[in-house]
Amino acid sequence: MILDRRFRILRGEIDIIARDGRTIVFIEVKTRRGTGFGPPAASVTESKRRQIRRLAQAYLSGRRLDRAECRFDVISILVEEDDSLRLEHLRDAF
Repeated sequence: MILDRRFRILRGEIDIIARDGRTIVFIEVKTRRGTGFGPPAASVTESKRRQIRRLAQAYLSGRRLDRAECRFDVISILVEEDDSLRLEHLRDAF
């Protein structure tokens, strides 16, 4: 179940916040056209991960969910040359 989209706070954004059972899932969506710079998920750098963790903590605190189980996923979307899409869902990516 999707709880929020494009959650913005603290000069950052979490693309999707969802619930999977009792777990709150923070999802980063990355799209690339081609792999010249690597797969889309490769652009979720350590600094981006730190930022998402900070934003997630703010989200959880603001909703008094500090003790909630959470995980961080990445959805990778690769746009192929024929404009078809290749999707990959990386559960518990970091």
